[in-house]
Amino acid sequence: MHPNRYVTGLAVAVASRRSGVARTLMQSVEDRAWLAGEDTISLQVDTTNSGAVSVYERLGYDTLGQDSALTTPSSNPLVSSVFYGGARQRSLIAMQKTRPQPPAAELQAQRQELTRRQRISIRLRSLLSSILQRWK
Repeated sequence: MHPNRYVTGLAVAVASRRSGVARTLMQSVEDRAWLAGEDTISLQVDTTNSGAVSVYERLGYDTLGQDSALTTPSSNPLVSSVFYGGARQRSLIAMQKTRPQPPAAELQAQRQELTRRQRISIRLRSLLSSILQRWK
């Protein structure tokens, strides 16, 4: 189990923004992370991208702080330099979401179900034991 999942990138085409695409993608990431037993999901978003910051906040991500990074628009240094003017310093907001805990009523139902399963298991073992003793 990883202690933390990290979203490295999420981009939505301009024509598709404000249509729920980012929310749907992040919900898929969260579902997979929680299913895998992860406790948190982290990401960084550019401070100038207020739309993305708002989306993440609405999805329950908390701001941990700010950081800066030197980034390039392309993994190829020549392409970054010639076409994009090279690397640039970016100010980033670090955000994180912790796996939500189920409501108390759901936890109680799970405990009752476990207790019910335990009772059934005990009955089945007892029944099996008595059957096996008769065959001896």
